Amino acid sequence: MSSHPSRAADPLAESAPAKLARTVARIHIVGTMRAMTYDGTSLLPRGRKARAILALLCMSRGASVPRSRLAALLWDRSPEAQARTSLRQALSELATSWSCVPNLLQIGRDQVRLCDENCWIDAVHLPSVGANIGGEAGDEAEDDYLNAMSGTLLEDLDGVSPTFDQWLREERARFENRLRKVCEARLLEASSQDASPQRRARIARTLIEHDPTHEGAWQALLSALLNLGDRAQVIREYQRCRRALKDGLDVQPSEATDRLYRAARAQQEQNVSPAIAEAPTAPAALPGGRLRVGILPFVATAPLLDSTLCWSLSLDMAAALARFRWFDVITPMGIATLGVDQTGQARALDTLAVDYAIQGTLTPIGDGIRVRVVLLRLHGPPQTVWSDNYDLPIDALAEADERVTTKLVARIDPVILQIEGARPSQRDVSSATRLVLKAIPLLYSMERQRYDEAGAMLRQAAAAAPDDSMVAAWSAFWYLFHVGQGWSICPNQEYIEAERLSRHAIDLDPENAEALGIYAHLCSFVHHDFKSASHYFNQSLILNPSLAFIWALSAPTSCYMGHPDDALRRLRRYRELAPFDPYHRLFESIETMAHLFARDYASAVAIGRRSVRANPTFTNGYKPLISALGHLGLRDEASGFIATLMQLEPDFSIATFARRYPFQAPEDRDHYIAGLREAGVCEF
Repeated sequence: MSSHPSRAADPLAESAPAKLARTVARIHIVGTMRAMTYDGTSLLPRGRKARAILALLCMSRGASVPRSRLAALLWDRSPEAQARTSLRQALSELATSWSCVPNLLQIGRDQVRLCDENCWIDAVHLPSVGANIGGEAGDEAEDDYLNAMSGTLLEDLDGVSPTFDQWLREERARFENRLRKVCEARLLEASSQDASPQRRARIARTLIEHDPTHEGAWQALLSALLNLGDRAQVIREYQRCRRALKDGLDVQPSEATDRLYRAARAQQEQNVSPAIAEAPTAPAALPGGRLRVGILPFVATAPLLDSTLCWSLSLDMAAALARFRWFDVITPMGIATLGVDQTGQARALDTLAVDYAIQGTLTPIGDGIRVRVVLLRLHGPPQTVWSDNYDLPIDALAEADERVTTKLVARIDPVILQIEGARPSQRDVSSATRLVLKAIPLLYSMERQRYDEAGAMLRQAAAAAPDDSMVAAWSAFWYLFHVGQGWSICPNQEYIEAERLSRHAIDLDPENAEALGIYAHLCSFVHHDFKSASHYFNQSLILNPSLAFIWALSAPTSCYMGHPDDALRRLRRYRELAPFDPYHRLFESIETMAHLFARDYASAVAIGRRSVRANPTFTNGYKPLISALGHLGLRDEASGFIATLMQLEPDFSIATFARRYPFQAPEDRDHYIAGLREAGVCEF
């Protein structure tokens, strides 16, 4: 039975009449799937496989999809001939349901395509940061549209097939990340432009609906309610915030959130005027002892098709960098308020004591735009320490954040960390931060003496700043790998300390993506709790999808769960985000393991040889290499690596390996051990 979508559920229908006038079909894939013509005639096929094909075509954004890919995704456990037959039947059903809108669905011999030029697809048309989706209907329609997008992508298509489920999980994570960024940018704009408390509360509620553990949104909501004088509602929402953080992350609200709650309680008890509640929204003084990175408003070297792109990209960059916990980020708006010309911006950077500045230029080239970003080290004559370009096609401007910002930001962070860890800052950065920055390169060396030096630095940092989330997180990392290297004389006690520190880091800062990722690795490697590990890795990468380190650290868990293809995908994402990561050597051993789990022994050996040469003291780099050599029958070569491993980890044996290493499937453990045994590793 067909029905017309309501205006409340689809505010875009009022905000873009010109676009909708060209729309022949409208497809909703957020929440329960719906597809209809402009007059409400349903286009949705009855079969779940046919609907899944339609979903795949929608998310392909007008690109052709090979029939072989559709068959592999939806009939992954059927013989090839049967899968092709089933695909033909599903495509026939889909073509019948779309017969009233000819030419939109193109089914060829080898490819299938949905011509989306005249289709409106809700999730696909999610705007980029900085885009105006409200149009003449204004901010309220814009906010309502985002609220309508806060459901689960394709919520009724779980269980179609294991491979489709994996694809669906990835698409949901990608969509949720895009929606989160748009909502965060809207909230940042509303706060910086002194929008009404009602609008700030409305946007914050949308973000909370999407992510109940987003403490920044809770803080914005509480602050807006304080401005409105609704102190009783502040107290109620604070209790909801506590429950959401406890249920979702098992943490308590931060001190900043508690301050807003205490302000409401104090005003309620004293019955003061609501005007006093303006104080929480005033900009706080920048905290001392932290690095500061300023984002200058991007500029265009020539007129662009999209005049808002410069501003939105610079805002995207600020929002993405703010997810890293090493430094404070000064937004383009914060700099522009002190001057828009070069002299004013230089004065602003000096006034705000900025350590690094990011400049961006956009230049039209052919059918696209070249985005150039330069990182400057300040204090003294500005020094260019890094730059990169990215070419963006004109037809992909709506994806600028996903295609450009995530990658550029991921490459900036390790540059700053490497510089700051290698030499003193030009100003007085806190001793705890400085010690952690110096410890990280020593950690990645996996050399015993340097690793012990890193541990001493981290203990000193913890004594200086016991409530610093990053100090606690990296101290937990130290204990985890100290045990993993076989250097600990009390491994159980050190694992307990690693867990205490990682949970303490999350308690101090629930949005610390590094802390969540390190805790996820602990859940996997120590407790063999893969469900919790997947949850915390997912939370970490939703919070900061540019964090290349966590993409790599999550790959072993995929191997332990028996998903080497997913591990290799995560490692590809790591390399894509950080192609020049100075600490990449540590993660090459993970690729060796992934190829071993995938039974690609030749690749495992080729990468493993390179990995142990580059990182000869990392014990876990030898184990998958030795197993792969055993499966290939290369026992003589394996013997040399076994001898080196035994020098580094004298108690290593098949029995200790089987006891310590996590495997979800017994056959994966048996397979790994069979290779070690064939290579000549001793049993006990």
